[in-house]
Amino acid sequence: MLVRLRIALADRPGSLAAVAGIIGEHGGNIVSVDVHRAGVVSAIDDLVVEFPDDRDLEALRNDLIASGAATLLSHQRAYAADPIVSTLTRVSRMIGERGRDPDGDLARSVADLCSSPVVWVTDVDGATRYEAGRFAIERAGAIALRTTELPEHLAERLPGEVWLLAVPDPELMSGGRVVFVARPLTHEFTGTEIGRIEAVMALHDQVERLLSVD
Repeated sequence: MLVRLRIALADRPGSLAAVAGIIGEHGGNIVSVDVHRAGVVSAIDDLVVEFPDDRDLEALRNDLIASGAATLLSHQRAYAADPIVSTLTRVSRMIGERGRDPDGDLARSVADLCSSPVVWVTDVDGATRYEAGRFAIERAGAIALRTTELPEHLAERLPGEVWLLAVPDPELMSGGRVVFVARPLTHEFTGTEIGRIEAVMALHDQVERLLSVD
């Protein structure tokens, strides 16, 4: 069973080694580490770990806290495919399969990057239906809010209050689009993730522009 652990890691030498040792004691094998800086005294890390099926993540959480090296912020199911590889493969396929579903491909790429079951892409008018979308358009930049506002057909995937991130297209004022991503409150968005979403949006825009010229 692959699990993605988001941890707040004490920013001092040996912290990651201590965390790896504790995970090993619980039968876990770290297969990837993604570092997101957060402040001057700690960092946010995403670790993909392979555990036995009978893993006890609550015991792991308690041992991490007791060590003083890290705090387990959240966990969720992970998958073997690397999200960056999946995204680049999808963009490559867009070039070979013209006119497929550009908004759908963009949504799936962002869903892979953020490990979220709720992602959608809309135009400016559609984005203004949501508070996060209105704020993102007003500031011409990404915004994340706590909300219960989700499209009806997606709300059942993440019931209750969630973090909703709205990321506008850099060319929003010239008819661009807005990407929305929702995640549980235990799984906040990081600056690194927002930067990746913006980069993927720019890449998709460039590919679609090139294909339209051809």
